[in-house]
Amino acid sequence: MMCITAVALFYTFWVHDYIPLFIFAMAMLFEIEMLIHTQYIVTADNYLLVETGRFVPNVKIALQDIVEIKHIRSANVAPALAMARIQITYRYAANIPSRRIRKVQLSPKKSEEMIALLIKRNNAIVKVD
Repeated sequence: MMCITAVALFYTFWVHDYIPLFIFAMAMLFEIEMLIHTQYIVTADNYLLVETGRFVPNVKIALQDIVEIKHIRSANVAPALAMARIQITYRYAANIPSRRIRKVQLSPKKSEEMIALLIKRNNAIVKVD
């Protein structure tokens, strides 16, 4: 995704088309911010924190709310920096009886180690292959 933005940014600069240039420059800043500041933290009090910089709200997931983990390949916009990702399915709003389901995609450097850590902390997590 960043490569496409860079090419579009260069092209709009080359042809002096300033409105798209501004839009692509803002998109590039957003992508660089995510690239530099994305981190995944498993805390001692059993939470997974997904921090993605200043422009995207952080996500805090209780490990006991995680239902499923699976490997996927996707180019969707997410707090994941690669196409090879893990998708975490979790229950959201645990105090609501319907317990809605949400998904988040991550791309940790050592995905198997992260999956093993999450399953170690919560045996109820299902790993889908």
